[in-house]
Amino acid sequence: GDQVSKGDTLAVQYAIYDTKGQIVDTTWNGGKPVKLKLDKAMRGLAEGLVDQKVGSRVVVLIPASFAQGEGDRIVDILGILSSSPGKEKTAAP
Repeated sequence: GDQVSKGDTLAVQYAIYDTKGQIVDTTWNGGKPVKLKLDKAMRGLAEGLVDQKVGSRVVVLIPASFAQGEGDRIVDILGILSSSPGKEKTAAP
């Protein structure tokens, strides 16, 4: 699949876990994919998704200094809705 670039807007499904491994938020339980603008996302999440491929499931371990709250994020990258300037290809879910 296409590769995620800095500044892309993605269609994703996700789960956010607390430090005890309990889910605190998810789109997988009947939720729909959400739009994630990497230039608006918390630094650790944005950096963790850049260079990943569409179709990947990524576990993003975010240092507290780059996060909002504590815990891990698991993200399915479903598609690239719009690309950063200069990127040739786009994919949509």
